[in-house]
Amino acid sequence: MMSMDHQIASIRMAGALSKSTDVMKAMSALVRVPEIQQTMMALSKEMTKAGIMEELMQDTFESLEDESLDEEADETLDAILFEVTKGEMGKVGPVVDKAIEPVSFTTFLKETKFC
Repeated sequence: MMSMDHQIASIRMAGALSKSTDVMKAMSALVRVPEIQQTMMALSKEMTKAGIMEELMQDTFESLEDESLDEEADETLDAILFEVTKGEMGKVGPVVDKAIEPVSFTTFLKETKFC
């Protein structure tokens, strides 16, 4: 009795393996593994390149954020403005940064006497 159960189990296992083999053959026909492998390798290379480029760009932008460059640019701009305005910019006092309140167009025209 035990050997009959064993033989039935073996036959069922053989049938399942046969079906599994058929499925694997069908998948192999549908999916071309070498082509997918090449595509994945190319994608991996491109992603690596993109990662390296991103790191280089971040490093470049970080090096551009140098505070001394901003100060040098401000000094150069001040010198150019002083030269272009023939020294008049030096006479102007400090600029006060005030918030501008919104005004309607008609109010603006009335205040500037365009109406």
